Amino acid sequence: MCRTASSSRALPNLPDSTAAAWKLIAGPDTVSVKALSRKDFLTAHRVDWGDEQAAAASAQRRPVRQAAPDEAAPAPAARPPRTVSINPNKPLLLPFSSPVGSVDTGKWLLSTDSIAVRDFSAAPDSANPRALRLAAEWTGGKSYRLELLPGAVTDFYGAANADTLRRNFTAPTEKQLGALNLTLLSLKPGQPYILRLLNGNEPEEERFFTADSTSIRFAFSKLQPVAYTAQVIGDHNGNHRWDPGDYFAHRQPEPVYTRKLDPLRANWEVESTLDIDPNQSPRRKGKE
Repeated sequence: MCRTASSSRALPNLPDSTAAAWKLIAGPDTVSVKALSRKDFLTAHRVDWGDEQAAAASAQRRPVRQAAPDEAAPAPAARPPRTVSINPNKPLLLPFSSPVGSVDTGKWLLSTDSIAVRDFSAAPDSANPRALRLAAEWTGGKSYRLELLPGAVTDFYGAANADTLRRNFTAPTEKQLGALNLTLLSLKPGQPYILRLLNGNEPEEERFFTADSTSIRFAFSKLQPVAYTAQVIGDHNGNHRWDPGDYFAHRQPEPVYTRKLDPLRANWEVESTLDIDPNQSPRRKGKE
C-alpha cells in the first residue's frame, strides 16, 4: 500500500501529466528518483547473461586492493563459464539481462569436442523478451561450449555485449532422463484446457487441448529427473493463456488446478493423476 504525505515535491522540468505520476514522497520511506540521460544509462549498461548479472554486480562491489605506484593494476578476475544441463529434445533457453533486439549468429561459436557445430539457430522466445531459444541437434552424453563474441547480441536499447559471453552445456543420455504418465480426471468434454508441467516456476512442457472425455492420459518422455508441478488451466475462451477476472463484467478468473508431483528418477517411468473436481477450490485442488 502506498502512503502519501502532506508535503510532496514534483520532479522538475516534467510535463504536468508526468509530474502527477512521479512524485517524491517526503518522510521516512522517501525514495529518491533521479533523471538519467541515455548517454549515462548506456555508459553503465552492459549486456550479460540474465542469470549471472546479479553475481557479477556483487563481485564488482567488493573492495579491490589498490596497487602500489610501481605495481601494475590487478586484472579483473575472469568469471568461469556456467555449466547447465539441457534437454536434448528441445531448444535451449538462453536468458539475458535486458530485452533482446537482434543477434549476429556469425559471432556465435558453438562446439562439441573442439569441433564446431554450424547447424544451429537462435530465435526470440515468444514468452520472454529477455531470452533466446538456441536450437541444434543435441546428442545425449555430449558436452557443448558456446561463446558469444563481442557484438553477438544487441538489446532493445541498442547496446551490444562488449565482452565474450561463455556458457557450457551437458546433454544427458536417455538413461539419465525419466518419463511421466499424467492422467487428468473430472474434465468437462468440449472445454479447452492448458496443461503445464513446471520445473520450479519455469514451464518445461505446455500443451493445449479440448477435452473429448472426462479423463485423458498424457505421456511425457525424456524429462530431467526433478520434482515437477502439474498445472491445469480451464481455458474458457480458448486463447491459450490464463485470464484474470473482471469485476465490472461479472467474470470469474479462469480456474487453475495444481499438484506437486513425486520426483522423477533417472531411467524410471512415473504414473500420476490430477483430479479436477469442479466442487473443490481450484487453486487448492490436488496439492499435497
